[in-house]
Formats: sequence, structure tokens, C-alpha cells
Amino acid sequence: KILETGGERRRSSAAVRVAATFGQGGAAARIRPENAIYKDVKMDANHDAMSSEELLRKGRESLRCIDFLNMSLELMKTNAGGDETYNLSRPLEKDETIDYFMSHSWHDDADEKWKAIKRVAEDFKAKHKRYPTFWLDKTCIDQSNITDSLKVLPVFVMSSKKMLILAGTTYPTRLWCIWEIFTLFSFSLQEVAIGKVQLEPFTTEASGITEESILNNLKGFQVDNACCYDPNEEAKLKNVIGIIGKKTFNDRVQQLAASVINSRGQRKFMPLSSS
Repeated sequence: KILETGGERRRSSAAVRVAATFGQGGAAARIRPENAIYKDVKMDANHDAMSSEELLRKGRESLRCIDFLNMSLELMKTNAGGDETYNLSRPLEKDETIDYFMSHSWHDDADEKWKAIKRVAEDFKAKHKRYPTFWLDKTCIDQSNITDSLKVLPVFVMSSKKMLILAGTTYPTRLWCIWEIFTLFSFSLQEVAIGKVQLEPFTTEASGITEESILNNLKGFQVDNACCYDPNEEAKLKNVIGIIGKKTFNDRVQQLAASVINSRGQRKFMPLSSS
């Protein structure tokens, strides 16, 4: 299983003890749960479970990124992956940090999503004189061993400088997308996590849904309205969330979404310096 809770042992000390230091361009990033809710979540309690040390080792060994110039509209049109898409990514170089962990829904419009990605990449290049790197699930996860890769999701999230949230019309209803946000905020102080998020909403005229509606749907998130592509993965995540408490999870996600959206609005309308 990807994630479980300790059931009757829930009252014991923190069940998740994920602590390691990753080099990030010379700086160290601690990977450990900051949120008390996430500390109740236990990595697979079955006999074949990985220890936290094994999970961290697996995360380090499997950490990959894809260069923007290896990405395309065709790549973003389907979630189907294999050796060909995996080979588009590469291991990180020494002291390299992934620029963006990409959180997105494969059910959103690919054309508009690709336009948003290109805007982000060109803005990044204008500032840094190079194109960014991304963590993209279908290219950076070994498609022959998806389950083990998803166990180390916190490592992938926390090994990236920023989380790029590409929020299309279906994003607020995709449970894995919401879990990615929850993971970031669980392993970082809230003010730090907010600073790591770059929120890019997008929509299509045909959908009749505005960007404002997408953001409102995020702020009004309800786990009962969210689902996964794989019903087995959905059952596992909802089992975890059920023990955390659906109301607690909903409230937490709604608060996080509101904080991220408010921060985005403040940055967007920040007056230019007169200097």
C-alpha cells in the first residue's frame, strides 16, 4: 500500500519519521513532517513495508527531472508513459535542484496547459538565462515500478525549489493533486510552503468555467467530490483521509488553498518599485 495509518496505535509518537538532508545548490533542505496531521500518517505497515531510511534512499536514487526543451504538447496530451517517456528525463547532476514539481490534472485541456507551461518557462528564462527543469510524473517515475515511486512522493516534492500548480477545470476534483499540495504543506512551515507555490490557473472558453471559479472550487474543496483515475489508489488515499478525519482534511485543504490564492493575489498586484 502507498500510505496507511496506524489504527489503534494512532496515539503513539509520530509514525512518519522522514528526516534527511538533500543538497540544494549548496543549501540543505530538511525533509521531515511539520504538520501534526501528516505525523499520524504511517508508511505501509505491512510486512513488506520500506523503512523511512529505505524510502529516503529510494527517493534519492530515483530522483529525476525533465528539461523544458524535452517537453512538448504531445507529451502533455496523455498520461500514458513507458520507456520512451521515461528516457526523456534524466538523473540530477551534482548539487542540482529541480526547479518545479509539476502538480496538474491529466484530465485538463492539454493545449491550454501547454500554453501555461510555456509562459512559465519563458518567464523563468528571462530571469535566470536558462530554461527550467521539471518533475513530471509520467517522465520521472519508473513506469514499471509506480507504486514504490509514489511511496516517496514527499522526497520528490521537497527536492524541488517550487511547486507549479497548473489548476485547470478538473484540478480541484483530482485527489492526487490535492494530496500533493497537502504533502508540501505537511513537510514545510506554512509561510515557507506558500513561498514555494506558483499557482497558474487556466481554462477554455468552451468549458464556460472561469479562472475565478477554479480558484473558488479549490477554496471550497470537498474530499467527497474528489477522485483518482485508479479506484484502488482512491480507496487507499480516502482510507488515510478518513482516519485523519474528512472534516479536518477538508478544512486544512481549504485553508491552504485560500492562503496560496491570497498570496498569489498580493504578488500579482504588488506595486512596482519607484527605484
